[in-house]
Amino acid sequence: MKMEGERKTGKGFSPLIGVVLLGLVIATAVAAATRLSQKAEAKFEVVSLKVVPSQVIPGEAVTVEVEVRNTGRKAGTFDLSLLVDGAVRDTKRVSLLPGEGRTITFSLAEEEVGSHDIQVGGMHRELRIVGVPKFEFSDLIVSPPEVRPPEKVKISVRVTNVGKAGGSCPVRLKIDGLEEAEKDVYLGPGESQVISFEVGRREPKGYLVEIGSLTGSFTVRPVVELSVQGSFAREISSTLLYSLPQEKLNQLREPLITLRIFNRGTGTAKGVTAKARIVGYGDYFSCYLGDLRPGEWREVRITPKASSEIMNLTSDTYSSLHAVVGYYDEEGRPYTWESSEEVLIKARNFFCWDPPELVSAWVTPTHEAIRGFATEATRPIATYRSDSEVLQGAERIYNQLGAYGLRYVSDAHTTGDYVQFPVETLSVKSGDCDDFAVLYSSLLESIGIKTRLVLIPGHIFVGIVLPSGRFQPVEPTMIGFGSFQDALRYGESEYEDYKSRGEIEAEIDPSWEQAIGIKPANITMSVPLPSIDVIVSQPVEGYVLGIGYYQDVTVTFVNKGNATGMRGIRIWGCDQSWEPEYIVTVGGYTATIGPVTLGPRQTYSTTIRFDTEKGDVLTVYYEIIQ
Repeated sequence: MKMEGERKTGKGFSPLIGVVLLGLVIATAVAAATRLSQKAEAKFEVVSLKVVPSQVIPGEAVTVEVEVRNTGRKAGTFDLSLLVDGAVRDTKRVSLLPGEGRTITFSLAEEEVGSHDIQVGGMHRELRIVGVPKFEFSDLIVSPPEVRPPEKVKISVRVTNVGKAGGSCPVRLKIDGLEEAEKDVYLGPGESQVISFEVGRREPKGYLVEIGSLTGSFTVRPVVELSVQGSFAREISSTLLYSLPQEKLNQLREPLITLRIFNRGTGTAKGVTAKARIVGYGDYFSCYLGDLRPGEWREVRITPKASSEIMNLTSDTYSSLHAVVGYYDEEGRPYTWESSEEVLIKARNFFCWDPPELVSAWVTPTHEAIRGFATEATRPIATYRSDSEVLQGAERIYNQLGAYGLRYVSDAHTTGDYVQFPVETLSVKSGDCDDFAVLYSSLLESIGIKTRLVLIPGHIFVGIVLPSGRFQPVEPTMIGFGSFQDALRYGESEYEDYKSRGEIEAEIDPSWEQAIGIKPANITMSVPLPSIDVIVSQPVEGYVLGIGYYQDVTVTFVNKGNATGMRGIRIWGCDQSWEPEYIVTVGGYTATIGPVTLGPRQTYSTTIRFDTEKGDVLTVYYEIIQ
């Protein structure tokens, strides 16, 4: 075939067919090259997308992690964009080799509360912004700025929630950098509240106050805080309160009032003074204690002296003890503490023998009745310069007490001792050893005879201090049934006996008013006293046949007083030549009459006959011997 032959030989192709074939070949080569070029390009893929954390509060930082990979066969660079709610928020240029992967991070801090779409490439994630409370502090007030303990400081602050949600806010108060207190307050969005604290401090200084970022201050001023503990006696002797001097009262083992004063404050107590009194029986007695610094203490013992009104108490009586402590603070402001307690004031006759020398308060030589009794008993003795004169006066008083009717009786009191005042013993005409001792001592002291009160276990008697210096004990309880000489002998015996055994407890000088200030407790009381006069008549001459001339003298004793008394005299006579006349009635030149005991308003008369010559002028003399 022609066509076949022409194909075998190559002859017979037209030029048009060649051109067509060549174009086909070129097109095929270009297409192949294009396909090869496309297979070698870079290809980027987002492998993973993370939002950490996925829920935050407004403004809180969020990290977006994006893992990308080049899945192509060629290195390349591309722009990686972060979209939030469809809007590009950030873009980063990333270059990767073929097959390389990398984690790319973005940072976010969203403020708007709600759900947000986070997109990178074709991947999406959700980010939630949740609302939170936000608190602000304002208006810090510290009031008052200065205090004194125990005053408190009030601290207040306003708390406002400016956040998007409600919540609880801890309000912490700091004082000088240390947490003092905390309160929690719940506030909704936009709400506010004032929170208050109350604090107290004792140390005087300035203090720094902190709440959040706010600061303030207050100052504690020094304060005086005295603590006073008062101990009050339950009973006391009225005579002790009146008779002892104040300095001795303050030295008693058991004072009326004991005050323990302690400064618990932070400032100095200035001019501390303690004073006390027995209500109704005297003025205040004050003790100045000076300044009392913080932490210091004082103890003060006070037994206030009583006025003379207390000596009118014949029975136990209740009164009040009133104590006052006054002082000033460092700024001169006055303060006062005071307290009262009931006290039993024992009657004036109560005595507990503590201190024993207080018995001298019962020795009252200046009492009118005591002076009168002693003077009546010892007249007309003028001086007591010798031992014999002193003993003569002591004997006359001793005998006069016996004639007065004084008798010993025991004391029936079981609590303490009941000591009568001398005028009381004269009034009742009886008493025990202490009553007799203080009475006899008072009478002797009233006429200038010095005495001592001798105290032995369970007993008291009198000693006379003679001008020669000799000490003469006397037992006055023998008055009324023993002679004065018996009383001297018995007194000497018991004194020497107890002295040898070392059991004389005290020899008390009753004139303690001059020695240590004990004041005799004279009481207002009168007693009947004897007053016996001696009347000697003029001599009356007579004659008896067989005997001769004589002269009679009548001696009359007259008791003008209101109590029984005793009087005795010694009588004698002389003629004009001073020759003694013989007394017929006694058979001697002197006659003793009495002692005669006379009751009130009684008289006694007797006649003394002298043997005389006719015409003799008889002069009669006498002396009182009792």
